[in-house]
Amino acid sequence: MLYLEKYQSLISASTEAEALQQLSHVASQYGYDSLLLAAVPTPGQPLETAYLRSTYDTAWRETYDKRGFGAIDPTVSHCFSHSAPMVWSPDSFKTQDERALYEEASGYGLKAGITLPFHGPGGEVGMLTLVRDEVANQGFYESLRSSMSDLALLRDLAFEVLRPHIHAQTPAKQQPEPILPSLTSKEMEYLKWLTAGKTDWEISRIMGVSVAGARFHIANLRRKFDVSRRTDVVVRALQMGLVAL
Repeated sequence: MLYLEKYQSLISASTEAEALQQLSHVASQYGYDSLLLAAVPTPGQPLETAYLRSTYDTAWRETYDKRGFGAIDPTVSHCFSHSAPMVWSPDSFKTQDERALYEEASGYGLKAGITLPFHGPGGEVGMLTLVRDEVANQGFYESLRSSMSDLALLRDLAFEVLRPHIHAQTPAKQQPEPILPSLTSKEMEYLKWLTAGKTDWEISRIMGVSVAGARFHIANLRRKFDVSRRTDVVVRALQMGLVAL
């Protein structure tokens, strides 16, 4: 077990706060300035009840949630549909909305990083994202090549240590098995463009309707999925297998 020695303080952490502190400490040793760990403990659980801990600037987290950036954040959609890590930099943000998201995030010190998805034995879905306050350069990629396996192990150990706290976040009343909503072919098309991160205006142009008309159909999707945000429509649809990325 010698390969675990560098993680011993994390493994032996007796409290959630201590585990998060040790996780941040180990991440800093690999050159990362901040991190986020998030998990949906049980399949179909509402996204707003997810476990989320981060060392990001609080103002950024508030801005991110208020503006519903989760609906266009490529790291979020990646973790629900992939197991392989996603290394991201400015070039990873393709659409106009994604580039705007990146520009704002970089102002808070989130300029380059790696998102490591987690798919647990109990149906948990989560991610550990490690971020640097510097634009990706040759040194960043060389560091990743030499530390990728260590970071993957760090993710697994972090979820193992924090699993009791993650599941403590699960609502006391067990969520019922999600019922697939009945969607028309047109609603499925709107859902596809929502999943692709298109704005209301872009969807209206694609579907040949007014912006108000597009918003009407998107509101119907929120109602059918019983959620209040378009972000959650996309996440629920991915969880239910109704769309794929």
